[in-house]
Amino acid sequence: MSENTAPNETHEPDYPVNWPHGHVSVERAIRSDPDPDVLTSNVAVSITDSSKDECLSIDLGETRHFLHSTTARELSNMLLALNGLPVRVTIHGVEHWAGGAAARALNKELLTKITEWNRTAVSAGMPPV
Repeated sequence: MSENTAPNETHEPDYPVNWPHGHVSVERAIRSDPDPDVLTSNVAVSITDSSKDECLSIDLGETRHFLHSTTARELSNMLLALNGLPVRVTIHGVEHWAGGAAARALNKELLTKITEWNRTAVSAGMPPV
């Protein structure tokens, strides 16, 4: 993390590192994982303003992760592949544990904001993700 980044905030690296798996990953949670720290009530996804390099911010508990739209799409695909099972989500090296309901809520929020982002991108002449 750079020196001007808050400890509870992550950003995409300057250069791709084993993209997408070096940026985001989702694995099925196992019984020995800690209790979920991500609840449906502490999941939020937003489109960022033009002052940020990344397109979306994802709040999971007390951590805000900034992602490019393509990375957010990959995260959504990974969540969708596990079909709402309890998961361990890693974003920029920070691990979170979510039960099935929270995993579904996160993916629903991601899909909603990615759809919104795509409308904006297409209207500006960019390809959707």
